[in-house]
Amino acid sequence: MPRVFVTRQIADEAIDMLRARAEIKVWEEDRAIPRDRLLREAADADALLSLLTERMDDELLDAGKNLKIVANMAVGFDNFDVPALTKRGIIGTNTPGVLTETTADFALA
Repeated sequence: MPRVFVTRQIADEAIDMLRARAEIKVWEEDRAIPRDRLLREAADADALLSLLTERMDDELLDAGKNLKIVANMAVGFDNFDVPALTKRGIIGTNTPGVLTETTADFALA
């Protein structure tokens, strides 16, 4: 079963969906995960679910020898070193469009 590390607390429904398909470990504190801890967790993970606060760079990707995907729960991907991901054949994803309706609602308000 794949091992997924989630770098922040997310909705229970999302965790439940992941648990049905993978072994899940979540950073439970209400703050960004310290870099040294993230590097240790990446070493045991097949996938990371992160926010923009975590850099997906050479150092992290070297630590995560088994990583197959890094998923950004954010619209952007400025925290991704795309060439480093590509070089290693690791998939990087984000959530484009997730804020479109919210932004439109805000603009209209």
